[in-house]
Amino acid sequence: MKLARFAMALDTLEKALAEVGYGRWQIPVVIITVMVHMLAPVHLIGSTLLNAQPDFRCRAVSQVVNFTTSTPNFVLRPEDNFVPNSTDLEDFYNNECRASTSSSTSSSSPTPEWRSTGLASCPEILQDDSTFSSTVSMEWQLVCEQSWLRPLFQMAYSVGSMVGSTGGGHVSDRYGRKRAIQIACGINLAAIVGMLFLPWYPGVLAARVLSGCSIGCMILPVFSLALETTPSRHRTLAGMLLGTSFSAAVVLFAGVGFFVRTWRWLLLAGSLPLLVVLPLAFLVAESPRWLSQQGRGHERRSS
Repeated sequence: MKLARFAMALDTLEKALAEVGYGRWQIPVVIITVMVHMLAPVHLIGSTLLNAQPDFRCRAVSQVVNFTTSTPNFVLRPEDNFVPNSTDLEDFYNNECRASTSSSTSSSSPTPEWRSTGLASCPEILQDDSTFSSTVSMEWQLVCEQSWLRPLFQMAYSVGSMVGSTGGGHVSDRYGRKRAIQIACGINLAAIVGMLFLPWYPGVLAARVLSGCSIGCMILPVFSLALETTPSRHRTLAGMLLGTSFSAAVVLFAGVGFFVRTWRWLLLAGSLPLLVVLPLAFLVAESPRWLSQQGRGHERRSS
């Protein structure tokens, strides 16, 4: 009996959608779907730009500091003191990790171009900033013995995405498409703020897990909402056209990445669609199909 009533309610819903057609009342749903697809690339494939590792050169200190004098005494190889010009970059940035011959207590004072890393095989590093001004790998010197930490940036997102995709479907079915999107927006906002301001790489990785969880939790409910508010005769075409918005977003993100070469600014630029998604998540109507499934079909009229 319940199944028969449910089938009758869905049949009534489909007839109502067919009568209303595809028009102005779906505009907020279309906008939020497109904006979620615009938000996804910076998190999903953004590590290619956010976490790029440019060519680098390591510099080893050849002698420990003489603490009996007021001035540190270093012996550096002449080629390590060399600052390259544009024609020497290929030969200069050799991406080699050199073992330091100095003591770990040496108090070297690198020039502004050279940065101290604390790594035994690369005590000081000079990175080619001609392509990227700043990346995650450049900021935390994820080279040499720390190079294994670099792939964790993308892996953290993938782990979060698996959790979010599974949990997002459950939340969406139990509490509604609209509520799932709202929760995902809150998590995504926290993840973005964390990545922008946390000064520790482990903290950034934790924020990446949250970003993966939020995107995974957001994409499925918003796409379900878009299709469940579409008349059956337009559903296939609407699904294909809305899906192409992600491809367009990837192309647009690549263009933004060409002009924005600092990873935090690029993350912020790629996350701007959240400013549209967040308010719409509270203004958009709930899926009428989900309301019917929950026996709350009367709320369709008020929403």
